[in-house]
Amino acid sequence: MAQSQAIFTYNNDGQEIIDSLSTERFETYLERAGYKKSYAFELYLYNSRLAKSFLFPLQILEVSVRNSINNLFINEFGIDWVNDVQFRKILNTHSLSSLDKAIDRSKSNNNWDIVSNITFDFWSNLFRDEYDRPLWQTRIHLLFSRSVTRKKIQKELEYLNFLRNRIAHHEPILKLDLSKLYARLLNVLDLISTDLKQWVQHFGTVNEIIRTKPSMHGNKRPLFNERHDENFCLIKTDTYLNEIPNKRFLICKDETEKSVIEHSDIGSYILSLVDENHDLIVSLKDIKIKNLFDKNPNLINNFNRCSGTESFSSCNLFF
Repeated sequence: MAQSQAIFTYNNDGQEIIDSLSTERFETYLERAGYKKSYAFELYLYNSRLAKSFLFPLQILEVSVRNSINNLFINEFGIDWVNDVQFRKILNTHSLSSLDKAIDRSKSNNNWDIVSNITFDFWSNLFRDEYDRPLWQTRIHLLFSRSVTRKKIQKELEYLNFLRNRIAHHEPILKLDLSKLYARLLNVLDLISTDLKQWVQHFGTVNEIIRTKPSMHGNKRPLFNERHDENFCLIKTDTYLNEIPNKRFLICKDETEKSVIEHSDIGSYILSLVDENHDLIVSLKDIKIKNLFDKNPNLINNFNRCSGTESFSSCNLFF
């Protein structure tokens, strides 16, 4: 979703797409892009990738939180806790209305059917200050695997519910501190189950997608200048093998760059000098880099030039 290695051509500068999205909606991204339209489109696609990456961890958060609370309420108020008189007396008008809407939407009176229709707003709002004494002072320790305060949970779920609602309503999330929000989400999951947190962390893609943020040049991160290998040096083609530095890559250059070679290329050349008796006696002082090119012309111009501000994902086009 919202990602492709193939170049997309915007007809009429993308105006038909903008009209479909609405000018007002696209303005948010256009303003953030310094009114560079191509960059604004990249930001829109990046926002979509971010939203998609959060769907899995947010789904697990919502399901695990509601199941944990539901199990607790079943033990405390019975399987039909949604209709329990004592429990309903605890709820404020807003929470009670939210609960009754879920009951009305349900196809049956089955606990699981009703619980699956209750919104995340309901669950997160249960940790507000007014519910501290009637619900959590003697029960919060039953809900989580480690010690945590009701106020801490309230704050964490408040932030995460805000993120969830923005994604659900297709609103931009670019301005949010997404790395911190993801850490908050994982922390809440860890309070429920360390295995659950590790599972989401292993299969989640949030951190990976965050790193694909496009640059001002309109390219998706990471860029080549953020991923390039610095273990290289420049050498002349008339450099003797005994003089080459201990670097992974050797960029051979006279007037212009001629080749990029590794020590494996040098090793292959030396092995090619084995005589008919399988003897190999050579002096590295007698062999120059350019001798490799005489033996293997394929080493010449064996590279592609890329801009440092080009997306690293474009390397798929070369290899």
